[in-house]
Amino acid sequence: MAAENIHANELKVVYDFFKKFPSWCGPSPETPTVEELEKFFSKEVQMFNNGKLIVQGGSHYLERLKNFQKMYSSFKISDPLEEPLIHENRASIYYTLDLTTHNGEHKQIYIMALFTIENHKIRRWVEVTHEKNSQKWDS
Repeated sequence: MAAENIHANELKVVYDFFKKFPSWCGPSPETPTVEELEKFFSKEVQMFNNGKLIVQGGSHYLERLKNFQKMYSSFKISDPLEEPLIHENRASIYYTLDLTTHNGEHKQIYIMALFTIENHKIRRWVEVTHEKNSQKWDS
């Protein structure tokens, strides 16, 4: 599919996803259906994390979400920080993910993501993640 130009208002699907996500996070999470996820994702959605394909399709994303619901007593995605960088049908966004395990361990993950939007849905989601305090690479 040819790249379409997107503007901030066409990123609505990404921001709508970030608004809906908290209801799936616990401690009493809702579990969406594949059809509900496909309001945000194309049927062919692919998600990559640190170079590894981790999601291929809405049902695969649903399994990932269910695993998060089992592993963590709560997890929260922040609102996207900063203005997104937009080029053609892609936008980069920075956000954080706060995770709490069932034994009370807290983790904070910093995420830079590149979203590809096609037909007003997320087609590709590429994340680079780093856990706070997991390593020091500079100073």
